[in-house]
Amino acid sequence: PVLVTIQTLLVALALVTLAGCSTGEDPTPSEPATEASSTPAAAAPGGTAEAPSTDVPAAPDAPALPTSCAAISLVEGTQVTGDDLGQCLEDFERAARTGSSLVRLTPDDPGVETQWLHADDGTYALLTGRDGGDRVVVTPDGGASEDEGRWVRADAGGSFDEQLASSHVEALRPQVQPGFQAALVRLSDTWLVEGREEVTVLDGTKRSLWRIASTKPVELVAGMPADVSLYTDVPGATEVMVSTGGGNTSERLYGAWGAPVDATAVEKAVAQALR
Repeated sequence: PVLVTIQTLLVALALVTLAGCSTGEDPTPSEPATEASSTPAAAAPGGTAEAPSTDVPAAPDAPALPTSCAAISLVEGTQVTGDDLGQCLEDFERAARTGSSLVRLTPDDPGVETQWLHADDGTYALLTGRDGGDRVVVTPDGGASEDEGRWVRADAGGSFDEQLASSHVEALRPQVQPGFQAALVRLSDTWLVEGREEVTVLDGTKRSLWRIASTKPVELVAGMPADVSLYTDVPGATEVMVSTGGGNTSERLYGAWGAPVDATAVEKAVAQALR
């Protein structure tokens, strides 16, 4: 029953933010990311769990802006193509290597939190359900889903529970790839810098950020056009994405770009040590 709840949650999240967009796991950015630090070495799937490592891959506190982002001018009235803005977002996320987001489907929704790490061997991610509910983990070659406190390894050819876990993992996988946010932005040909606006960010505080809005409604869900805006202080480091359409407003709050990752929960879920 809880697994079914997670599946419903993931489907809703995908509908609001994915809209049928697909992104590859390893697209080549226009600007190489900053030199990579040490990265996790994954144990073979099904291996024995090791004690959680305290050596988390280092990540810069303030990721340097890729060339594709430095070329975007945040001046009121400036127009940016969807391709250029999308490339900037993807390159920045690759350079940052880590980040997190909180998706709220409605203004009073407590939200679904996701954290990720783009390591040399692929992407690791952890989704936590509403109010600290059941979790889903994605690794480069597998994953796991939580069912009432019990972790179930994803296996499309396994038991019923393992197949359900696999469906949860694969629903989340495309949404945590570096190109996901870029794919959403590329749904619109042109974006306009509209000036600064005060908005609530991931840590609950209010900040004055640049609003970059699509010049036309975007179908994040097929057949349901919505007005979409990004809020950022510098190109690439998105703080908030807001979608308004059909009488509803949903938002995706971003943060912790380049921050260290606590891998303990991931290690427990997939019986691997990140070292």
